[in-house]
Amino acid sequence: VTIGWTPYPSDLVHNLESEKALVLRQTVDKVLHDVGDDVAVETHMVRGPTARTLVHMSEGATLLVIGRPGHHDWTSWLGSAGGYCARHASCPVVVVPA
Repeated sequence: VTIGWTPYPSDLVHNLESEKALVLRQTVDKVLHDVGDDVAVETHMVRGPTARTLVHMSEGATLLVIGRPGHHDWTSWLGSAGGYCARHASCPVVVVPA
């Protein structure tokens, strides 16, 4: 976890992180309900530059799944983070429309 100065009050940051954690848990629960509980899923909430953080987290992973923005421009169909991860991750990468 990267800790640094933030211009926002700490209680606001804490509330936003709590909301993100709840959305993450609900999303994983929905996916596991759809595909079955025999799929192992690890979740992590970390601060940092998106693409570099995901590449770092890919070390030792079996698969990295990343969402991409819903743009229709074929020149950037992976998205900037997805493209970076596809080039640098330590495991296979799946980029899906978000």
